[in-house]
Amino acid sequence: MRMRFAGVVPLLMSFIVLLSCVSTVTVASPRQYAADMVRERTLGISKFDDVVSTVLSSDLRVQARFAEIAIEIMIVAYMAETERPQRATGVLAHDDPSWRLGTLRYIERLRTIAASVRPGAAVRIIKEPHTGIRLVIERQQVMLSAPRLEEKLAFERSIAESMCRLADCRKRNTTIEDRVADRESLLDGGWVFGHKTRPTYASSDGLQCVFNDRRHLKLKKDACLDLVRELRMLMEASPALGAHRKPIDWRALHIDQVGAGQEQKVTYNSKGSFVRMHLPRLSRAAVVWREAVPWMKANLRGQVSQHVIALPDQLVYLTSTNESEL
Repeated sequence: MRMRFAGVVPLLMSFIVLLSCVSTVTVASPRQYAADMVRERTLGISKFDDVVSTVLSSDLRVQARFAEIAIEIMIVAYMAETERPQRATGVLAHDDPSWRLGTLRYIERLRTIAASVRPGAAVRIIKEPHTGIRLVIERQQVMLSAPRLEEKLAFERSIAESMCRLADCRKRNTTIEDRVADRESLLDGGWVFGHKTRPTYASSDGLQCVFNDRRHLKLKKDACLDLVRELRMLMEASPALGAHRKPIDWRALHIDQVGAGQEQKVTYNSKGSFVRMHLPRLSRAAVVWREAVPWMKANLRGQVSQHVIALPDQLVYLTSTNESEL
């Protein structure tokens, strides 16, 4: 929103005084600020976002419990990473003894910090604008992170579900992630093979992933499921934004990478308004989601529609170098 300051010097001075009274000011454009408001306060993207927002407004006891749970899950995730079997496709980071030793030391540090989360301990939870959640516990700091970028979503969901088992989450708002989960719980899917046709993984909501050959079918199925889930997330964002009078302009829509470990920037109108969502595969394959727009529109109207995705190999092998066979 733009303000016209000509002839209103007193108003400008009041605005400057107001800013000087704020203890911490994050520099951001008006559009960035508006996007953060949509994401964090109005439009719920994921259960994790919703739980974090609730925790931030809760008492110190709840915040300490969140910190304890989050660090415990980090310890389990990083320990599991050190125990992964060596792969036959070359030496990777977790096969390096020095990497494993460093990770084990990091786990010990996490355990020490977790032990310091006790009644009366000084615990702060800070939601950084671009880097995620930072925990400050007795002057020690931890950034919440999964050992692998592709596991970030599952890692955050695990934290949210653990918190909800200990707290009342029945009153929280329905998020886009919830809507997609509800939709997918009603779907069936499976492989379709033909003598003269390419292997196809088809879902009962009309989405089909087509591949060039039958190699690494498990990996291809996983890539297909990840990709179509992102399409459903994007589709569910449309009514969610529309409910808040921020409709998607499909002609102006585009998805951009921001940085490693960060959620993608989804610009949804010609004014540059955007939200951040976890759509790593779609951000690397604009042609996939653009060709799927008619399917998304039809589904939003409650119509049955079919859409075939020719899933390129670079998306299949995006998050794994392990050549799995089925």
